[in-house]
Amino acid sequence: TNTILFEMPEERSIDIDTELDFVFVEFMISRQEGSSQ
Repeated sequence: TNTILFEMPEERSIDIDTELDFVFVEFMISRQEGSSQ
């Protein structure tokens, strides 16, 4: 198995461990999509 390191800004790497985390990420994505229109 090949493994590589990929550094990502903290604001783009969110742990999704619970349903609430998932809802939060959906909200953040919808905000980001709304601001780019």
